[in-house]
Amino acid sequence: MGKVRTMLFNMGLSNRILDTKIKYLSFGEKMKVKLAGFILKNYPLIILDEPENHIDLPSREQLEEALINYEGTVIIVSHDRYMMEKVCNKMIVIENKMIKRYEKNIKDINLMESHNSLTNDELKSKLMVIENKIAEVLGKLSMIANKDEKYLELEQQFNILLKEKSILMDRIKSK
Repeated sequence: MGKVRTMLFNMGLSNRILDTKIKYLSFGEKMKVKLAGFILKNYPLIILDEPENHIDLPSREQLEEALINYEGTVIIVSHDRYMMEKVCNKMIVIENKMIKRYEKNIKDINLMESHNSLTNDELKSKLMVIENKIAEVLGKLSMIANKDEKYLELEQQFNILLKEKSILMDRIKSK
């Protein structure tokens, strides 16, 4: 019962919910109770259709956190790019009567889409620029102590560049 109370509290519901019949709850409250129930039952698969609708911001943040920590599989149908970016690591996108599967999050997909219209030569040129930036960042990293604040910033930049390089290389291979 403690987990239930904690989950309901974190979703912005008071203990009075436990004594209230479902038919007397608002639509948003019903939604929160159902979501809490799904998460607490530890199903191996949960399918959610626009789960962010009808809930307030604190509840939404709790939902996102619960979905990120959920050990089962979660299928989310949503137009909310922010939530998908935060929660999803694989995506199936249905667009123009086509189904595309991505083993990446939405930021990576957007980056890939931006490279779609480029020719192979343009992609290779862009790849060369990225590789030069990587070399520059590595040079700077080698001259800074790893406890320095600038080091963390450069390391983050390095990881972003590596990801972009990987996406460009995949794009070049597929052309």
